[in-house]
Amino acid sequence: MKNKFLTAILSLFIAIVLWNYIVTVVSPGWEDTYYNIPVVLRGESILEERGLILVSGQDTTVDLELSGNRQDLIKIKNSDITLIADLSRIYEAGTHALEYEILPINGVSVKSRNPSRITLRVANRKTEKIPVTVNYLGAVPEGFISDKGASVLDYEFVTVSGPEDVVGQIRQAVIDVDLTGRTESFIESYRITLCDEEGEPVDVSMVTANVAEVRLEMKIECFKTIPLVLNVVDGGGATAETTKLEIEPAELAISGSSAALELLEQLDLGTVNLATITEATERVFDIELPVGVTNRTGISQATVKISFPGLSTKELLITEFVPINVPEGMTADILTKEMKLVFRGPAPEVSGLSAADVRVMVDFTGAQAGTSTYELTLSLSSRVPNVGVLSGGDNRVSATVVPGNGKK
Repeated sequence: MKNKFLTAILSLFIAIVLWNYIVTVVSPGWEDTYYNIPVVLRGESILEERGLILVSGQDTTVDLELSGNRQDLIKIKNSDITLIADLSRIYEAGTHALEYEILPINGVSVKSRNPSRITLRVANRKTEKIPVTVNYLGAVPEGFISDKGASVLDYEFVTVSGPEDVVGQIRQAVIDVDLTGRTESFIESYRITLCDEEGEPVDVSMVTANVAEVRLEMKIECFKTIPLVLNVVDGGGATAETTKLEIEPAELAISGSSAALELLEQLDLGTVNLATITEATERVFDIELPVGVTNRTGISQATVKISFPGLSTKELLITEFVPINVPEGMTADILTKEMKLVFRGPAPEVSGLSAADVRVMVDFTGAQAGTSTYELTLSLSSRVPNVGVLSGGDNRVSATVVPGNGKK
């Protein structure tokens, strides 16, 4: 009797355990809801081929109510559920309600879904080349120059692609370059900002560009201004002090390395011999700089105006020529009998000048027998110390040198 009672108690316990297992574990009619399951979008490359781009709806999530054995449902995580939407079913821009597929899960069925379709917005895709604009901030210190005009970009244009209405706003790819305190040339990369015509950034979350950064190479050099000068050789009664020189331009802006500019305090245009300039004139000189120095004015020639204020000229007829230094045993016969010479000097001295104040000599040093031309040597009276002869003409005489007394 006691054994039958124990057996009944044990049977009841087992029945309760089995019932609890079936209800709490197996439960074939169990339901559960899974929230915020992302939808996988396939076929974006096909949209691109059709000239379209997805602009919204790509982050859509779905809530699913699943039904099945409880022991199966409690094992399922959101990541085990795959939802797929096929974008290749879209052929034109606009808003589309697209169905999605739920990949099957063993032993589980879908009781409901929310939403039943996902809403996507598709726009026409546009691709355009956008110029790169350099926005310089600050300035280099005094005594330096930034060669902005010769700066080099590795990309002068950036190719952007995205929704037509957004790309249509983009007019420039801007890089900000700060020059404050810079004294040396540099090569650096800068991140681009896609901006509209006014330089305001455009929302480009849906836009792609072929590059994210642009490299800029810029030369920074020392800079200074130097005067242009002309070397003057005194002569013909004129000196640097009595000659007026006007040089245009008077100075030159140059740049280069500190070593190249350190010793360059002025630029010599050339030399003029005042004895060869008979009257006020203009002369043009090429501006030539040392290697490594850049002319920043863009002017390649300088014009020099030469005049002689306070000086006057006078022409004298010379009829007496004095031979000197005739070689021993030789006789010199000066064939030139007269010559006109032009003298220049301060007006008071020139006005009283006469042939008596001029001694014209012909130097026969080293002369050999025969007829030739000889240079003149002039000596002026101490009464006209600031007067000189202009050498603009042919200041030579013809003479014949013969042995002995000069008889042939």
